[in-house]
Amino acid sequence: MPRRTSPGTLISRLTTDIAAMRAIVREALQAGAAGFSTGRTDNHRTARGLETPAAEASLQRYIDRLARSTATVINLIDPHVIVLGGGVSKVARLYSDVPKLWPKYVFSDTVV
Repeated sequence: MPRRTSPGTLISRLTTDIAAMRAIVREALQAGAAGFSTGRTDNHRTARGLETPAAEASLQRYIDRLARSTATVINLIDPHVIVLGGGVSKVARLYSDVPKLWPKYVFSDTVV
């Protein structure tokens, strides 16, 4: 039968972990970090319903990756239309932000 850890030992470990985290954050801030996020999901929203910095950063990464991947399709087969399906098609910013990035990735003088 496995041994149970006593509450006192768990509290001691937790206290040690918190002290270690405190030291890591202090070191990061002293090195010039502007802050950090404790969010565990990219879907967090502020009290006003706005995206958190972590959610915005994730969306920006996704937009750039989608621009690169669709640019590859454009470079290879030169389609007249690219259709986004599924849940992704509901993200309105993709329709404005992705095409703005295509000139960086498409091998053509013009991208319409």
